[in-house]
Amino acid sequence: MAKASTVVVLLLISLFHQLCANAIVLRISENNHRFYLAKTQETFKFADLQLLQAQLDATNCQYECERLVLDAATGSTLLQLNFDSRNPATVYDLLPQQSSEKNKVEVDDTLPPSLARCEWIAEVIAFGSNASNLVKSLQEHNNGKGIAIENCTGWAIDYIRMVDKEGSANDIPKLGYTLKPLLCAIAQNIRAPASLDASCASEQLVAIETLHHGIYMGRIISRSGSPTGTAHLSCWSKRPFQYSSAIHPVVAEIVIEMLFDLVEHPVEPDGAIRILDPTCGSGTFLAFALASGRRRVHVEGWDVNPQCVQGTKQNLGYCFGEDSVSSRCRVRVRDSSIVPLVQESGDLPLKIDCVVSNLPWGQNTIDYVDQNLNILKALKRQLKPGTPCIFVHKDALLSNSKPLARLGYSIIGEATVPPPNFALPKSRKKRTSSSKDADGPTSTRPQRITVTRTLS
Repeated sequence: MAKASTVVVLLLISLFHQLCANAIVLRISENNHRFYLAKTQETFKFADLQLLQAQLDATNCQYECERLVLDAATGSTLLQLNFDSRNPATVYDLLPQQSSEKNKVEVDDTLPPSLARCEWIAEVIAFGSNASNLVKSLQEHNNGKGIAIENCTGWAIDYIRMVDKEGSANDIPKLGYTLKPLLCAIAQNIRAPASLDASCASEQLVAIETLHHGIYMGRIISRSGSPTGTAHLSCWSKRPFQYSSAIHPVVAEIVIEMLFDLVEHPVEPDGAIRILDPTCGSGTFLAFALASGRRRVHVEGWDVNPQCVQGTKQNLGYCFGEDSVSSRCRVRVRDSSIVPLVQESGDLPLKIDCVVSNLPWGQNTIDYVDQNLNILKALKRQLKPGTPCIFVHKDALLSNSKPLARLGYSIIGEATVPPPNFALPKSRKKRTSSSKDADGPTSTRPQRITVTRTLS
């Protein structure tokens, strides 16, 4: 037994020296750049939409955002947030004040919605192209003294491995080490006491290994992961008027968040946002606009179908009360593909800050192939230049910048739901002939979410 134990110890020591042999690839503090990682919630279906929102938030808050990995196993996206010396702000400036509870941050409007929805945000403290380079990076901190964590009464570490969904099984390399010696090597270079109980640790660390982007060591500075979809509007699933083409609640919530962040100068003196849905259906977008809670909101909905108009009023009244609907909502029968000769609300342009629409004419409506274009043409004539508009559709023509520019819109960004070639991870269960293609790419044409502004 003693001989076997000696052999194991020698192997661990040998492996530790092997891990530390290579040179470090990147210093996190190089050129005064500050790097952060954010891990989104697990969802394959909305991964593109989450990325689009994160990139728009980054532009609005003046930092860079890119997707490192879309994990094949969980659908989580690993985002890298870059702050450089040209922008004195850091992610700490986006975070609200720390709460009294250890390692927790209370989420409020100061955190961009895309980051508030992430499971965690971590400050990168070391990086290497592989495990050996990561350990080398840790060793070289503080002149070879390792990582010092101020005011740390105990730390805990988690390990995550994320593999790109676009890669194949043959791309996944075999690790030249096991997890235990890697964590031991990391622990030897942290100048703070470890905590045996992770829930009591004052600092939560994480090692994230990726297939093509190296391995990162981070210190979690925010855990939020605010729920999506109907969490803010639990009554919506029980609304009295259901409509077959209603938008998915998660899409509605994210689209409304993106749209409100694009509004620069509200037309109302009190800063209230006026939002228009010219094809309101059952009122999903209007409901999530009212439920956003981020700003004062007035909603206007149009639909050519009187049944939809009446149903939207019923739904909004059911969720928010008749008094709120009468004071904050106006829903009416109107064909949004034409411009009325006399505007009921006054001269053009309309007093509208932003527009959202689930365009009604899709791939199976050949008789109305030009109707979406007519809607966009009519809207453009009634909106002031620079008005943010988000359109949900299945029309490839509306994803083309040149046709949209001719209609008077400039594309800011676009996402698809689900992403192109979307497929759930393959099941290990034995398949029958009837389920042979169950895990293959979806045959349904994905929805496109196109973010635009009106041109002058």
